[in-house]
Amino acid sequence: EPEPEPQPEPEQEPEPVHDRGIPDLIEAAFADLDDKTWAVAQNRVFTDQPSAVDQLAKLFAVPAAEIDQTETRLRARLGSWLASEEAAPYRAHLDELRSTLGPEAPKEAVIGAADWHRADIKALDVPAWQFVLATLAGDKPRFQAFTPVSAPEPHQGNGVVEEPEPQQPQTSKPYQPLKDVSQTRRCFRQPDGRWWLRVDVTAEQLGGGECALPTGFAAYLGLSPGETRTVRSAAGELTMTWHGRPVLESVERLLADVGAKEGGHLFLTLSDEGVLRARHLPVAAQGAENITKALRLVGYTAPGGTRDQAARVIATRIGMTGPVGLPELLTRLRERGDRDLLQLLD
Repeated sequence: EPEPEPQPEPEQEPEPVHDRGIPDLIEAAFADLDDKTWAVAQNRVFTDQPSAVDQLAKLFAVPAAEIDQTETRLRARLGSWLASEEAAPYRAHLDELRSTLGPEAPKEAVIGAADWHRADIKALDVPAWQFVLATLAGDKPRFQAFTPVSAPEPHQGNGVVEEPEPQQPQTSKPYQPLKDVSQTRRCFRQPDGRWWLRVDVTAEQLGGGECALPTGFAAYLGLSPGETRTVRSAAGELTMTWHGRPVLESVERLLADVGAKEGGHLFLTLSDEGVLRARHLPVAAQGAENITKALRLVGYTAPGGTRDQAARVIATRIGMTGPVGLPELLTRLRERGDRDLLQLLD
């Protein structure tokens, strides 16, 4: 008997685009965020535990209104993307989730709704489910940061507002930064035992612009809110002020003295004698390995060695002690906000 002809295998249906392409769509849409917008995305927009605006403002040494504006721009950008043709597969995915889970779906249900929800969106450094959760309910932010609410004015039964009791003046406490210097991005402890701030030189600074100081580093130098200080340097006297945010006023002469160029790295600290010390490192060559680039960012210029050796050097430079693995180092860098180092080591 003739053998039966083999039946052709049924063609497998392709994986739906929203299961294989959406993370790439999101990555492409938010790949070019600056550090401040990236931090707002992580801590204000794509999170179920938003940080308070004033906390981020202190971290970046900017007025709270600037963080508000950054968040407004980011939410507008998110809204424009969600309405775009490129985001059509993602909108379809959201519609499906709303019909099956509802717009107020609990976190656990969102995490398990699709395999790719457990992946990370590297451009935002957040789990994909956080992005989904933030956009599931539409334009209205689903989660709000806790802010203390003032007690209502006391009223008598006859509708007359009672005068509050006079309060004793509070004694001012010494300023405590949101993060100390060891938890402050771009701050590294050098072999001399001092903490140095890395300033990535800009054209504006070369032209006489000011240099913003993170609050943790400013406090380390002994500067307090409302204070103005003059410090000596090899290039003459410089002024540090903290009015609104801490800054080192025009660093043009200092940059010229060390031969700094745009994109280079200027490391700053203050000596016991109150002298501002500066060290300049040119930017790593474009073709250099990521390890070499990462070490240059912490002020280390010896040959890079292995990834583990580089991790030990960087861990020491940010104040970590004892045996430190790469996962622990990456976690600490993420907490500090050292996004550039994360990208080079990840």
